[in-house]
Amino acid sequence: MIGKNFIDIIEQKAHQNKSRTILALDVTQDVKTHEDKRILWNKALNIAELTSKYLAAIKVGYPLILATGLDIVGELKQKTKLPIIGDFKIADIGNTNKWIARHAYNAGIDALIVHAIIGEDAVKDVIKVAEEYNRAVFLLVSMSHPGAIKFIKPHIKELTELAVNVGATGVIAPATRPEEIKLVREKLSDKMLILSPGIGAQGAKAGIAIRNGADFEIVGRRIYSSDDIELSAKIIAQENW
Repeated sequence: MIGKNFIDIIEQKAHQNKSRTILALDVTQDVKTHEDKRILWNKALNIAELTSKYLAAIKVGYPLILATGLDIVGELKQKTKLPIIGDFKIADIGNTNKWIARHAYNAGIDALIVHAIIGEDAVKDVIKVAEEYNRAVFLLVSMSHPGAIKFIKPHIKELTELAVNVGATGVIAPATRPEEIKLVREKLSDKMLILSPGIGAQGAKAGIAIRNGADFEIVGRRIYSSDDIELSAKIIAQENW
């Protein structure tokens, strides 16, 4: 299994901050000028700094990275001292996946999220790069939106088994469907992590995923869209610790 160093770091941060929260830093706005980019960059950093003492890690996705560039990863790590997860949901052919992973890890990303449904060969190309960089890979075995019920849910068992077979660090399973977390946990080795999105805006309550076998809960809009960002992060940490 790859990503042991990442697991050690995120667990250390969880105990240090008494939190099982991963902040989904998906703040967005139209970026048409350098000034727009600067405003969004500063907004994201400000949210990360305000909440960092109540987090175990930060997750960044395409909305923020496409608007600000990969360089924001290094500054987030410097400002917060937290591990950074790249939620790029990698889902291409092996050679393309390899280069996405390499660019992400070079920028300082500690863990990548990859679609398990692309199959073992394409996933393994990311795993090989992760081994080279001593980083982590999480496979997406289900998603928190309704559409996943029809096309992904029927294959959760096989996708979870794939994650075990390739030696992934862990998987992504939705807090909106706790029964899926239980199913996934039964298939995984004890050392593999489950990260669960869907807390807050998508309807799941903080703590529900942890109680059903997840290790960390991913929270976005409930924190960064609230009137008191720092207080929201603090409350969620108390609810899932």
